[in-house]
Amino acid sequence: MSDPEQEEGLAANREDVERYRVYADWLEEQGDPRAAVVRTALEAREAPPRSRKQARVAREAREAYMAALHPDLVLASEDSMGWHLGFVHELSLRGLSGEALSRGVDFLRAPVCRLLWKLDATGVSPLDLAEVSVARHLERLTLNMTKVEDLTPLRRLSTLRSLEVAFCPVRDLTPLADLPLLHLHLMGTKVTDISPLESLTTLTSLVLTNTGIGDRAVASLKKAVPALKKRGAILR
Repeated sequence: MSDPEQEEGLAANREDVERYRVYADWLEEQGDPRAAVVRTALEAREAPPRSRKQARVAREAREAYMAALHPDLVLASEDSMGWHLGFVHELSLRGLSGEALSRGVDFLRAPVCRLLWKLDATGVSPLDLAEVSVARHLERLTLNMTKVEDLTPLRRLSTLRSLEVAFCPVRDLTPLADLPLLHLHLMGTKVTDISPLESLTTLTSLVLTNTGIGDRAVASLKKAVPALKKRGAILR
């Protein structure tokens, strides 16, 4: 159960507590248990700095929700999931395999992940990017050692700002051409052509290591993307 219009507003205004309050009211009207998770998170945020009671209540509400709706989800550690105002804000699938990995990937479709901002899929291999791209509001994505070859599904992530791809057989960067990327890290890939990045006028930092990209290609990219002319903007 969700309200896409309200969720778009929340994703664009992640600190607007009034929007979250309105959304919590809507969830309650629908009989959605997430209402309590969002409400207690708001109360914890507004509690006095030294007050621990509301933080404990918010944590208990999250735990009760997860136990009821996602009892089989097993992550590598407690630090693998971060919350923000009643939604899963950050998620790490590191260290997962087999059934645990399948459940972790399926969890990306859960309503509580609709505003997921950061995902670390390091070591998840093989990884189906089509399953990752359901997290439409992702801004930071790590794909190290995932055996990903085709970045095409990332075209759906219209808010992606930071991407790290290391030790993957990726060759073609064309799917990134229309994304609002600010930071891109490529290490140990099979990329030999970085000309598709010349359309990324928002790009401010680029790391190219073990890629075989020549000086001429880098110079051309700097000419096309002014922000990359700054000292230290491109690391090789």
